[in-house]
Amino acid sequence: MIIFSENFDQVKEAADLEELYGYDGLVDYYGDNPAIIDSSDAFLNVNTSTPLELGDQHKRSLYGFTKLTTTSFSTPLLRDSRRIVFGISIGTSGMRDGLTEVIGAIDLVQPFMLWTRMDILFSNESSALFKVSIFFRQNGTIDITFDNMGAGLPEISPMSGIPINNYRKNFLEIYTDSTGAESGHGNLKIALNGLTIAAREDVVNSNYLAWEGNPSNPVSYYRKVAVTMTYHTLDWQYAYQRNAQQWLIDSFYVCNEEGGVHDDFLGPVHITSMYPDPAQTGDKNNWIGYKNNVQVAEEQKEQYPNASLVNNPALDFTADADDYIQADAELLQELYYMKNNIDPGRIGLNNPIAINFSTFVKQIFSYEGQDFDKGLIAITKPSGNDIDRETGAKIAVDQYTYKPLDIYWPVIPNLAVPWTWELLDGTQFGFESTQIIHQLSLSESMDLSEDVTEE
Repeated sequence: MIIFSENFDQVKEAADLEELYGYDGLVDYYGDNPAIIDSSDAFLNVNTSTPLELGDQHKRSLYGFTKLTTTSFSTPLLRDSRRIVFGISIGTSGMRDGLTEVIGAIDLVQPFMLWTRMDILFSNESSALFKVSIFFRQNGTIDITFDNMGAGLPEISPMSGIPINNYRKNFLEIYTDSTGAESGHGNLKIALNGLTIAAREDVVNSNYLAWEGNPSNPVSYYRKVAVTMTYHTLDWQYAYQRNAQQWLIDSFYVCNEEGGVHDDFLGPVHITSMYPDPAQTGDKNNWIGYKNNVQVAEEQKEQYPNASLVNNPALDFTADADDYIQADAELLQELYYMKNNIDPGRIGLNNPIAINFSTFVKQIFSYEGQDFDKGLIAITKPSGNDIDRETGAKIAVDQYTYKPLDIYWPVIPNLAVPWTWELLDGTQFGFESTQIIHQLSLSESMDLSEDVTEE
């Protein structure tokens, strides 16, 4: 099932990822900043006169760098998994309106991600167990190599000369199952733009020397996925980071074998965010709303409904929120309809694959230095049904910086049927304060729902 997905539009700055998730996030070792994004066709445009910052709502934001340096990002720690499916949508940051940028020096048209090398590492908590490397070549193809990170372990045969789409983002997916890797029976698949291009059976796709060939060893599991961008010299011996083509990432997802659903290739997929819709009042709005740090009076609630106080898209840790909601008792519920701005006909979207609901919460103060037992759970209410409480996914609210409550629904809660656009639009999403709650705060930018849909 899906255990992590990211489209990079709920975090305003790359550095915030460390505070939010507890990991480094997108890191640039040479100090460059993430690139600004053009909204015209979901591609970066460095010449636009009205750039949009990362995190601007409903602009299909991408992450990219205006200069390719050695950069990397990592997921948070995931649950123990033998099988991981990783998908990523990646392109050239020089793309504009679907065409590669004409820049003159090399055959007039810049090759797709010229001289770029992308390493995808599948790691335990502290070290990589398996690596897949993608080399973007000047002739419009990619080469793929595999590394099981152990000296003397049997090698996996590489691939070369695989054609890619030079004018649009490419969606790359990797399936790696390390079950039996210690005896040479691991499995591996690669897909490009929805087509499986390689399958390797009976391979060593985990460094079993690191876990002494014992599958019960805790370090034998995949726990996170990391991506590193650098350069290669296969096409030009003088290639280096500053020459290489800039890159961008649209979105990525991670699945594992649990749940019996969404445990193989999904893509190509499109990940987008939806936010609470102030125009539709949810069935439950029991938290206290604050507008400009002042409690919303009863006669103002129609003008400033709670949904309007938590539907800004971008997390920003640089300043306290002026608009937020808070609860000072247990069993207070909030339910919202999500505003759906997706036009399925624009790019031929089918029904949603899964829904990820995220809400971000913090404790704003305690009483006389005492810590109270506080918690938050997700709730849903499909149209015509009772409220469904996700008690197994409760988080403790025990810190003064925001932490996420994240939960994935591969099927509709309570109904256990696949998602459709109609059922999505008719489902309310929200949260409930649990146990003893004392003054919790949700920022103005802290509530969103992501859906993953076929492209």
